[in-house]
Amino acid sequence: MEIKNCWKTKPYWLKGGVLGAVFVLVYYSLFTAILSSLFSSQAELLSAPFALPFILSSTWFSGVYLEAIGFVILFTLYFLVGALTGWAIGKIKK
Repeated sequence: MEIKNCWKTKPYWLKGGVLGAVFVLVYYSLFTAILSSLFSSQAELLSAPFALPFILSSTWFSGVYLEAIGFVILFTLYFLVGALTGWAIGKIKK
């Protein structure tokens, strides 16, 4: 019950950011575990929402942590998109 009340009191931008971050975690997990093995011929199309952060991280960084850096960029990007969407919704509702 506490979590439900806590969630209602959070600002819209934070709710949007959390939902964006959860979306990327779920979609990335599904993509890497299930979708890439089932639909290997369309893997490029399914991975389109992830392409840019990994391309940027591969041009800026090199080494062992390349995939981790790409994931951090991806996570941050989707958090920001969700936060901006939540901020806009909060402005519209008020």
